[in-house]
Amino acid sequence: AFVGNRISNDYKAKMRTQYGYNFVWDGHQVDKSKDNSLLMHVLQYFYILPNVRFDDQFIYQNLDYYKGMFFDLEVSPVIDEINALTSNTTKEYHVMIPVGDDFGFVKGKQVFDKIDQLIVQLVNEGNSRKFNTIVKYSSLDEYFESLKQLNITFGNFKGDFLPYQEPFYGWEDLWTGYYSTRVNLKRVIRHVFNQLQSIKTFLIIRAVKANDNSVYLSKQAKMIDDINYQ
Repeated sequence: AFVGNRISNDYKAKMRTQYGYNFVWDGHQVDKSKDNSLLMHVLQYFYILPNVRFDDQFIYQNLDYYKGMFFDLEVSPVIDEINALTSNTTKEYHVMIPVGDDFGFVKGKQVFDKIDQLIVQLVNEGNSRKFNTIVKYSSLDEYFESLKQLNITFGNFKGDFLPYQEPFYGWEDLWTGYYSTRVNLKRVIRHVFNQLQSIKTFLIIRAVKANDNSVYLSKQAKMIDDINYQ
């Protein structure tokens, strides 16, 4: 199984209506005689709690309001997805809720105390919507194993997710490069440049030793510069 996040928002929007956030992914097949498919989960938005980026934004959230918004954004779409895949026959749902950020948990105790409060509020919110709700700290392994036990036939996605563009305002970089096109040629280029750099290092060592281990005021100094600028 595999968890994905940084893919185009256009792909994510398509998944909301066609594939769901859990699906079987068939990437580009290197060996067509082997099954390279993966059960994949794509994070709906990002690996942080919805509408929260920094510790203080979460610590001072009004949970009476936040719990309903949270349920609508993170839980309801997964319930709708599983209902669509099972023709409303399932009685059990599993939802992955990522919690964290690159620079999160600076105020670790306060954040976890707030998460504990949010867990209680989400249980109450789910129960009020007629779901027998359990919210707990868990692991990826436990999530995927629970998902497999539902015996759902998930949708199939073929191909890759490139190019990817950052969705943040003022930071719209495109991620392409090595993984998207001409991978064999790029692999050869990488190995050739690794060998070239090794040769340069060897020639510089020989030049320094020939100049009594000095790189100053000599023909060898110019030679070293010539080597480095090749």
